[in-house]
Amino acid sequence: MELFSEIIEHMIGYSEKDLRFQIAIAKWDGSEQINHWSFLEFNFIGSQNPPSLDVLICDPLGFMQSLVLANLLSNVMKFGILSKRCLLKIYIPVDSLQTAGRTCAYFVTDSISMLSTQNKYCSVYDYMNSHQQEKERNNAISTLTSFRESMSPFAEEDLGGVYNFNLVVSHLPSRLLRTKHSVTDLENEVQDSEEHKDEIVNSKGETAWTSISKNLFLLKIVKEMSSIGI
Repeated sequence: MELFSEIIEHMIGYSEKDLRFQIAIAKWDGSEQINHWSFLEFNFIGSQNPPSLDVLICDPLGFMQSLVLANLLSNVMKFGILSKRCLLKIYIPVDSLQTAGRTCAYFVTDSISMLSTQNKYCSVYDYMNSHQQEKERNNAISTLTSFRESMSPFAEEDLGGVYNFNLVVSHLPSRLLRTKHSVTDLENEVQDSEEHKDEIVNSKGETAWTSISKNLFLLKIVKEMSSIGI
């Protein structure tokens, strides 16, 4: 991560190009197995002055895990310092994609695949900026403040370099919610939503709920077969 941090600093300082890219990031404790996967997206606009950088940080397990990951990343990348060099915003989703099992790699690869073509649909960052969740944002700020206070032996300037950054806390666009484990969440957030249920989400021209319901049909068949012992 130290090397990656240097690359980001160099990009902010010297690049005049626009660049958007995704990264899968894993927790590794030194053993032979990687424990858990999350994903990031960096959206850099170097063609404007000053440049801007949007960073989406998502752990499939949900909001708090994404926030912890943001804290860990900032301890290395120093989001507070980067904020002085560009217009930086950190985006934390409130959504839990994964609820159980060892399926994080699936959620990460699928989400990265969708993010790579998301610019053909609604902007993740425009959407999240316009759908901010104030209660969860206050919770995030409170949590980051507690992290900061636990680091009180360090100089205030050093802590500012880690924690002084702009934060956006919001739902993901419906296109990125389609892989959610929770059927109830999908029904509430997409099927019952006038804003989202008819939104076009793929190159086939399918709406969000049409795309989701195809897989739900298969899931219901599997559940019914399991209930009768097949």
